[in-house]
Amino acid sequence: MNEINKEYTYYYRDLYNEQCECPSCIKFRNNFKNKYPKVADYLEGLGIDIQFPIEIMDLSMDEFIVYYAVKGKLKEPKLILHIEEVELTMRDHETASEAYANTGMKKPFFIIEVSNIFIIIN
Repeated sequence: MNEINKEYTYYYRDLYNEQCECPSCIKFRNNFKNKYPKVADYLEGLGIDIQFPIEIMDLSMDEFIVYYAVKGKLKEPKLILHIEEVELTMRDHETASEAYANTGMKKPFFIIEVSNIFIIIN
């Protein structure tokens, strides 16, 4: 990756949505960093405020997929990384519509889909 604008990314908020306050989204935001500290560190290293994904999808009571937008360019149209048990799929603005493209962020940007997230609270 190159040409990432960390400051723009950090202060970016999705122009179409406000932060959801449903129980599932609150559960994700309250527990993600503690459950997956290496993933959180990686995302924060890109300038992402992990408390403000552009989308949090709960697939079940305990499984989540989240999306973040990053201002910048990828070296390839699509990259996949694995950190801890989590998969991070990065798509440039040309291929972002495979997952989530309605960001309101001006080009160039890329979307990070973070999947295989399991947060179980006993």
